[in-house]
Amino acid sequence: MQLVPCILTEIGAVTSEQLDIIPAKIQVIRHIRKQYACRCGQCGQFTREPIPDALKRSVLGPRLSAATVYVSSRMHGSRRAAEELLQEVLGAPLALGTVTAREREMTAALSEPYRQAKAAVQRAAAVEARQAAQPVG
Repeated sequence: MQLVPCILTEIGAVTSEQLDIIPAKIQVIRHIRKQYACRCGQCGQFTREPIPDALKRSVLGPRLSAATVYVSSRMHGSRRAAEELLQEVLGAPLALGTVTAREREMTAALSEPYRQAKAAVQRAAAVEARQAAQPVG
């Protein structure tokens, strides 16, 4: 008995997937402020444009600020662990004081909305809840 050589024909494809982290890009946004000096050279008058309001609060943009506070809260308050994670994963060279300052800023920003939400829940009529889980099936 003689074997006939097989001729393979493509009939489709099977896809395999792998998850990985693509490092985030930390971008520096430069704010250029013009400086002015008197030309007379005698009076010493000097001035510059004001610092933008966003920079007065933080050197972090809103997205990195939010990510910093989120990571810090998920690390159960470990600012050092949050700082290390943000450095290693995002490449954001943050100081420990920056993490703490962003936490304070977010706490201040959310305290009133939190108080209002809590009060609304306390004023709401109670809804009956089942005490024990019911078996399914």
